[in-house]
Amino acid sequence: MVKTIVIAGIVAATLANLWLGAFSFLKARSRGRYYSLPALFAGGALYAACYVVELLRPDLDGVLACLGFEYLGIQTMMLSLVFLAREFKGKEGIRPLALLALATIPVVTVVLGFTVSSHELLYVDPYVESIHGLTVVRFGMGPWYWVNVLFVYGVYAYAGVEFARILIRSASMRKAQARLMLAGCAVPFAESILYLAGLTPGGIELSPVAFALSGAFLASGIFRYGLFDVRPIARDAVFEHMHDAAIVVDADGFIADANRTARGLFPRLDEDGSCLPLSELGSAYPELARLPAPGTLADTASLRLRVGEEERAFDVQASNISGRSGRNRGSVILLYDVTERERLQACLIEQASTDDLTRVANRRRFYEVAEAELERAGRHGRPIGFAILDMNGFKDINDGYGHQAGDDALRLVARLCVGELRSCDLVGRVGGDEFAFVLPESDEEGAAAAAGKLRRLVGAATLTVGTATVRLSAAVGSVGCSGPVYPDLAELLTIADRRMYADKPRFAAAKANKAAKTAAPR
Repeated sequence: MVKTIVIAGIVAATLANLWLGAFSFLKARSRGRYYSLPALFAGGALYAACYVVELLRPDLDGVLACLGFEYLGIQTMMLSLVFLAREFKGKEGIRPLALLALATIPVVTVVLGFTVSSHELLYVDPYVESIHGLTVVRFGMGPWYWVNVLFVYGVYAYAGVEFARILIRSASMRKAQARLMLAGCAVPFAESILYLAGLTPGGIELSPVAFALSGAFLASGIFRYGLFDVRPIARDAVFEHMHDAAIVVDADGFIADANRTARGLFPRLDEDGSCLPLSELGSAYPELARLPAPGTLADTASLRLRVGEEERAFDVQASNISGRSGRNRGSVILLYDVTERERLQACLIEQASTDDLTRVANRRRFYEVAEAELERAGRHGRPIGFAILDMNGFKDINDGYGHQAGDDALRLVARLCVGELRSCDLVGRVGGDEFAFVLPESDEEGAAAAAGKLRRLVGAATLTVGTATVRLSAAVGSVGCSGPVYPDLAELLTIADRRMYADKPRFAAAKANKAAKTAAPR
């Protein structure tokens, strides 16, 4: 059911993009201008169509083959949206050097997308997994991945600023037009929030559908209201009512205006904000001082501010403001409060990778890290070790003292292991009373030494349950590898597991010896 809904939605988005693209192309041709909109829909159609193919391909190579075309579609959309926003404010041309600078990131991103399997700039250690019958690629995020994310959101923020300026300073019909354009910019952000929160069907990313809806709003604003017949002429007063902080800086670098949210973040703006140089405000907040000077196109930075008793995180963007003649009039600085988004991302990551009971890595996270560390060790010719620990007599603790005592024992063992091992080692709970360990830079001898420490540490631990004292015990098996041939992870863990079970007779012998001493006559 989820598969059908997702595929149907993305196919519908593809068809909608194609239809809107053809319609807008005919409209643009009749006017001899505004070809940026059909280009935007063409990019959306290409991205959506290739995303459908990606979801239905069963293998990683097939999925990666689609990525170059998907990035081509996305970057076409981003460049088209920049031109659309400029046409919106009455500036259709763009200087060659500015165009070259604007196209640099999209061109590099597309090239990296087509060659994604030969580098780790975009995706690190990609792999696929099946969710509701759909193939979803999982990956670590390379450095250029974040460059592309900032570029895409920067383009939408830039366009949103331009549309917001029209929203406030024009007549009622123009406001209705601008609302549609702003809605078009807001839809992709809303989809990102739903995706991060796990609220999309099957947890599948639905960016193609969001882009199609965004394009529909933009097309409606353009053709329903004759959007480009009016030009913006007044300063942007909408800032006063924005949730995000906004600061307007003139061409000489002095703060010309600030909205209520900005004045709350920077109290000095309430005192003498109208004559305060931005550099003076930036002296207290270096992130603001590093923003581009008025006249540059756009850039972003991160900023942390203490608001009351709480520190909050902001994404800061500066965009230039130009008059109808193209002359620079200053810039607008927007501060987007991303505190809740960062908390949500951190919470989702922790929930997906942490064992609820012991707060160490869960089974999925352990295997992800173990595979990555083994691959790294093989690539660089470095030693690596693994160990498996299984508690002795855990069932006796559960049966004799209750499951709460068993949970307490597991938490104690996890805490002891984390405290004993190095910061680079990973502790994971992979079964009921079974823990596994990744030991980077540890050969056979090093892994055995670590296993011995863990065995002695757990064996010396006791747990108080009411008036009873329960002594803990564990069997530990280890394995190390120094190359040049590295077995796969399953083989290494099998060896460690076999050695762990070979360690079990120590516990059995100790238990039998204790029973014999108890039964012996005095």
